[in-house]
Amino acid sequence: MVNMSDRIETNSNRAADNANFYDTFWDLKNHKISGQQKARARFIVASINKYISRRDLRILDLGCGTGWLAKYLSDWGEVTGVDFSQKVINFAQENFGQYAQYFVADPTHKQLGLPEDIRFDLVVSSEVIEHVVDHEAFIQQLETFLKPGGYCAITTPNGRLYRYYASNEYYKQRFQPVENWLTPRQLRGLVRQYRYEILIHHGLIYRKFLPGWFGWFQHQRVEKAFRQVGLTNIYPRLIVPFASYQLMFLRKD
Repeated sequence: MVNMSDRIETNSNRAADNANFYDTFWDLKNHKISGQQKARARFIVASINKYISRRDLRILDLGCGTGWLAKYLSDWGEVTGVDFSQKVINFAQENFGQYAQYFVADPTHKQLGLPEDIRFDLVVSSEVIEHVVDHEAFIQQLETFLKPGGYCAITTPNGRLYRYYASNEYYKQRFQPVENWLTPRQLRGLVRQYRYEILIHHGLIYRKFLPGWFGWFQHQRVEKAFRQVGLTNIYPRLIVPFASYQLMFLRKD
């Protein structure tokens, strides 16, 4: 029987094998923070403000990519970013080094080469879980980085929409070596299985191409109607099944 440590290492080895892909995947010469990325950052920052509201946090950006998110996280404490691509980490250090420290991940190490005695108040995993083979091992690995009672932010596409993205040539060309999306129900079940308390589970509408009844929920007029009657906080929860992205903020029991 394969134990969890081996499963975590398998995930890491697969990510390390794909590092060369990410060396060219990111358009580093024309890098800019997109509107969708800014929306994810706003959710994470608002969640920190609501549930933690401290500015001395130790924060891990797990799978940090180009390192852009640290620009938003650094107001809340000390940020560490880790990823498998040396080229991307070099870019992050050169362009966002004033906001964080960045490290190349070691796939042979359960904590990816970070010091074993360091635990974080908050682990952020933005657009990562859909690119790992073993979801359970990834969620277990998050725990190895967290302090007792620590928090976790996960953002990921909605697996219910995968076939719509896969049938769109533009998005299909942007697919990464591993595309293993979770539906909202699957993601909720997964984190609860490993005793994470779901504090927020919101949807983010960024691409509106669902047909019929589902597409109706994505229309801006629907969001505006909820806002006008004072139900602004209900709309992001209501649209989780139909949204392009899932935004989740957790606390580890």
